[in-house]
Amino acid sequence: MNSIDNRLFKLQTKLEQEPKTKYKRPSRVQIFLIKDDQVGRCAICEEILSQDTKHIHVDHCHKTNKVRGLLCANCNKGLGFFKDNTRALERAILYLQGKLIFL
Repeated sequence: MNSIDNRLFKLQTKLEQEPKTKYKRPSRVQIFLIKDDQVGRCAICEEILSQDTKHIHVDHCHKTNKVRGLLCANCNKGLGFFKDNTRALERAILYLQGKLIFL
């Protein structure tokens, strides 16, 4: 086994040992139905979502794995950076509004 084959074997073994997520991405039909419910727009910023389902971000609760909605790339990244911390998001809003009080 050469070094490339050895590295591929190690990578494959590592991937097989990682726990599988319970979250399952909705089908293209389900995504189109959700997109229709959202009038073709991101659930947060209301930007028009891509026509290609590969570029639509399906947001889901990491505790329940339930789909919350469809997001654009920027909003999906933003929520990811906040790690679903609603208190931090509320403080970010207050900060942007100039109303944040430091205790």
